[in-house]
Amino acid sequence: MEKGVSVILCCYNSASRLRETLRYLALQKTEVICEIILVDNASTDNTKEVAVRCWSEFGCTAIPLKIVDQPVQGLLFAREKGIDSSKYNVLIFCDDDNWLEQSYVQNAYDILENHPHIGAVGGTGTPVADDPLPDWFDLYKGCFACYPQGEVDGELTHPISFLYGAGLAVKREVFQRLAAKKFQPILPDRVGAKLTSGADTELSYALRLAGYKLWFSGNLKFFHYLSAFRLTEEYLYRLISSMSYCSGILTIYNYVLTGKKMNRFVWLKDVAYQLFFFSKSLLRYSLSNNSSLDKKLSLAFSYNRMRSIFLQVGKYRSRYKHIMHLKLSN
Repeated sequence: MEKGVSVILCCYNSASRLRETLRYLALQKTEVICEIILVDNASTDNTKEVAVRCWSEFGCTAIPLKIVDQPVQGLLFAREKGIDSSKYNVLIFCDDDNWLEQSYVQNAYDILENHPHIGAVGGTGTPVADDPLPDWFDLYKGCFACYPQGEVDGELTHPISFLYGAGLAVKREVFQRLAAKKFQPILPDRVGAKLTSGADTELSYALRLAGYKLWFSGNLKFFHYLSAFRLTEEYLYRLISSMSYCSGILTIYNYVLTGKKMNRFVWLKDVAYQLFFFSKSLLRYSLSNNSSLDKKLSLAFSYNRMRSIFLQVGKYRSRYKHIMHLKLSN
């Protein structure tokens, strides 16, 4: 396996967002060899043409740009294509709206190369937008990967801590080990404009169960560009609904990671608890004189999490065994 960094840039109709993302990549100051793999995930705009034109304009001959197609829509499939098309031992997942600071690639490589026990490392996303951020943004910035993922540099030690996918740097060997263990994610990832999410959290959990550590570095910084349509209450509602539904599916990982046992009554207990939580949210929303945003989002969160767990009837124990296999096979 060649030592270096492969930046995997997954794109779906990214023509309007690519220029600045590529400009920041062209400005990277690195000693390590690297490449950029741009995966066109069935775009219907001129994403590829914009990428080629911008990269030529920036004149970054030291870092090659390789464009590959993944006709099957979905971020998971796009990343798999990017991994298969890359050649270096460190991978960085750069979204089409992530502007990595100049030392990002080199710092990520140094951390993963010098610490064999670390499987993945993340940093801090800072929001940037064309217009002022809405009043509610600071409260919900976690939903947009715009916060430092640790208080100090080092391992994320909480049993269910995770790293978000924006700017995530991962060792290639992580995916090789997961494949050897026949790991199959239980969550789908984002497809096209749909807001299915949570696969980054599942990857973090699987990585930890496979024996790796998660790391935070304050030296990994990037700007996260948020277009106007993502800063609406409607988009936030859809995002919270999706994230809460997926969090319900990932409940099984919480049991394995925290050492809780599974039996035939656990699903019933979880459904009962989520029904109680939803009822409280519904009552609070119904009795409120003003339907504030936080009450609306709380109701959406509790409903979708309850629905997610309810729909896992008959699957809890089999999923528990599947996930436990990762932990027991180390």
